Amino acid sequence: KSGRDLLSPSRGEVAFVDMGDGGVQVQGAVEANPRSSQELLAVFAEAKSRRATESTAINATSSRSHCITSIYLVRDQRCVGKLVLVDCAGSERKEDSAYHAAERRKEGAEINASIYALKECMRAMTSGASHVPFRNNLLTRALKDNFTTPGAQIA
Repeated sequence: KSGRDLLSPSRGEVAFVDMGDGGVQVQGAVEANPRSSQELLAVFAEAKSRRATESTAINATSSRSHCITSIYLVRDQRCVGKLVLVDCAGSERKEDSAYHAAERRKEGAEINASIYALKECMRAMTSGASHVPFRNNLLTRALKDNFTTPGAQIA
């Protein structure tokens, strides 16, 4: 499975490489190094301008892709913190997509499945469960560290 790099001017493909421990690593992504809050906002705006959107019955510009942004806080060339932001694609009710083409209905089903998998992981973390089912979907596999690292928190 592959995805698109929203920071690449050509929207280049990134690969999801299986790490053997249930997680995946994203390879081929552009890494931005903003030095100020203004530069960080410019990076966000650039990525947002490249998001895939489609009109749905509910939303004229529904996002059709998930976006994962990792922000690392670095001091003295050492990572001292990490914030991961996940902006999920818009979910669709089956009734709202009844008139869409088969490919679009499949896309909607995949989006809904990944959002459900993310919800189940968050539910497991907040309930203190001993197991977080992150292996159930590519999205949650990409977020594995956020579910398995001691002290990791979700909001």
